[in-house]
Amino acid sequence: MYRVSSGPKDLPGQPGPSPTLAELTRRACAGDHAAFQDIHRRVGPGLNRMLMARSGGREELVEEIAQRVWTAVWKAIAEKTYDPSRSAITTFAYAIAHNAWITHLRRFARDKGYVQGLPSTQGSEVLDEHVHPAIDSIPQILAEAELIDRVRICLHDQAAAGLSDLEREIVSAIAAGEGDRALARRLGLSSSTINVRKHAAYAKIRAFLGVFNGEPNAQPPGANTGSDRSTP
Repeated sequence: MYRVSSGPKDLPGQPGPSPTLAELTRRACAGDHAAFQDIHRRVGPGLNRMLMARSGGREELVEEIAQRVWTAVWKAIAEKTYDPSRSAITTFAYAIAHNAWITHLRRFARDKGYVQGLPSTQGSEVLDEHVHPAIDSIPQILAEAELIDRVRICLHDQAAAGLSDLEREIVSAIAAGEGDRALARRLGLSSSTINVRKHAAYAKIRAFLGVFNGEPNAQPPGANTGSDRSTP
């Protein structure tokens, strides 16, 4: 198994400006192992925090899953199944971590012989049908990471999907778990306005992703009209 070193790298003299993750990714894809170690040092702590939160602070489990994640990332880079033009390395690593966590839950449920709320004989079938692919399904994980990056572009690049500031705020809040009514109260708008703007934002995002995926019937995002704070 590939092992990731944990100690900092000693550099002689005055350190220069830190390379971006994109630059480190280009170097790693060209075979620079030290660049990959730098990627691990930058991205690893956040990824570990995510796994710690999901596991309830089980450090040994987090270490085991994180090692599998970084092994898979390095393998994908070394075998050139990871394409940096399709997804940022951070998104790719987090997508692998998510799939590794789901795989752990699937194995745990199988070991116990059940899925909560279902008879034990149905558990494995439900898990096989609905969970994400195994950690070695790199092409599908890369496709997921690519899609995540495209959605992120929708929410942060105003020109990409034509979302208004209000629409981006609504989508982000809903993704964080805020309900329509609570969001309406916070923004001082009616629930009907939130609902209309939410569906308008979803339509723009779907159109943008459809154009990106090359669907022949996909329509480009429509121009945003009207005041963000008025009721349609």
